[in-house]
Amino acid sequence: MKKLLSHIRFTMTSGTILVIPVFALFLILREFYARLKGFGARLSELLGLESVAGLWAVALGTMLVLLLLFYIGGLLVRVTMLTRATAWLEDNFLQFIPGYLGYKVKMEEKVSQGKRDKQPVLVTVDRVTRPGFLKGRDNGRCIVFIPNTPDINNGEVWIVDEEHVREINASLAEFKTAIMHGGREINIS
Repeated sequence: MKKLLSHIRFTMTSGTILVIPVFALFLILREFYARLKGFGARLSELLGLESVAGLWAVALGTMLVLLLLFYIGGLLVRVTMLTRATAWLEDNFLQFIPGYLGYKVKMEEKVSQGKRDKQPVLVTVDRVTRPGFLKGRDNGRCIVFIPNTPDINNGEVWIVDEEHVREINASLAEFKTAIMHGGREINIS
């Protein structure tokens, strides 16, 4: 009975940690969408979408306005002053929203998927070897991200001497999967 209650409590806590940020994001997007609906109606009227999309014309126009705002936002991110303002906002407010930083890291990882900035490595310190990702080198030292299992987006950053780091011949996807599964099928050659 104790085990069942512990399982239920753990599952409810995990569910809460997932659902609340998703629900908050949904509410924010719904409110944002509602505020843009007037612009969407005008845009659909301007483009003559009623004849093509019928009842969906306003929704389509609103989605076009939303996509346009996201695109313009992407262009504005490149402006230094706006980037500093965004960083200040994240440092002082957004980081306190539960789950925000985790979602931000995952989104940045998805956006930069084409870039290989993580080299699978094994780090040995005091006769203990841990899997990690090489993030950079500087003056004979390596910056290595040591992920947690199974959530490889969380972990620690270690700075170690180069002689303690050994690059391994594994694809990034295989290495991540092996770490998420507690080291099963990890190729250390």
